[in-house]
Amino acid sequence: MAFEAVVRIFTEDDAERFANQERVTETAKTVSRTAFRSALALRPPDSDIERFRRIGAWRAETPLDDLVRWREETPDSLAVVSYRVDAGAGSRVERLTYREYAEYVDRFAVALYQLGVRPGEVVALQLPNRWQLNALVLACVRIGAVVAPIMTTIRPRELERVLRWIGASVCVTIDR
Repeated sequence: MAFEAVVRIFTEDDAERFANQERVTETAKTVSRTAFRSALALRPPDSDIERFRRIGAWRAETPLDDLVRWREETPDSLAVVSYRVDAGAGSRVERLTYREYAEYVDRFAVALYQLGVRPGEVVALQLPNRWQLNALVLACVRIGAVVAPIMTTIRPRELERVLRWIGASVCVTIDR
């Protein structure tokens, strides 16, 4: 596959180095982490969830459940059609069946897990709008990780700052 990603695990040493470079105070770091963890804990009351499901506003199934069902029921049906124009290489079309797409989601989930990503941990995704981004989001959902999309236009210094602020343990980005 033409998709090549660069993955880097940020350690505590990296976080400390970035904190020193940015001269972030302990209070600011604590407030940011506390605010971020509080946002993760947001959940409506069970009574609201039940009411919204009863009136049909919410489903119990997730897009990941849908993908699993479609892989089982219609494995050879077309799931993704991706058009891509590369400078100098012309354009190309990629087509994936539900079976193939689900296999990528599974492979990405296993790779993230092998990198040490566990439920509740933040995975930063700095990727262009391609089908691999959606597959990685579903992979994060599968292992219970929190997805943090990052714009592809920011430079390395800003990226380091964002990664430190969100507490990402893994950053997936494209190599070119």
